[in-house]
Amino acid sequence: MPHGDIHAIKTKVHAVRTDPTASGLVIIEIPLSEPPDPEWIDCFNHPRELVPSLHARSVSGRTIQIKADKSRPQDDVEWIYKFIEEANECYRQALDLLETKRRAIGDKTRKEKEELDRITDELRKI
Repeated sequence: MPHGDIHAIKTKVHAVRTDPTASGLVIIEIPLSEPPDPEWIDCFNHPRELVPSLHARSVSGRTIQIKADKSRPQDDVEWIYKFIEEANECYRQALDLLETKRRAIGDKTRKEKEELDRITDELRKI
């Protein structure tokens, strides 16, 4: 089911733990305003820019989890905020495209029904 824009709940962002598999990284969780659907997540996972310092990110439910550089985690979090905005834009465009396709299918179905009704009327006049 489509949803509105997703927002980070910035007041609840927190560092969870240091990454046990990679020194110098910290795991950060960024809560979201609502759980995004798969289309939004796909948009989020394909940002316009790649950020080398951002080692990993994932979306689960209402949370984005990232592995960030311990010395400058705020830089990576700011990138995530940018990716969220880009994902919202991408998602809106995807929904617009789906709506356009639905309308086209509905128009085609309606026209086909009208044509069949017209043919039926002609056949009944015989």
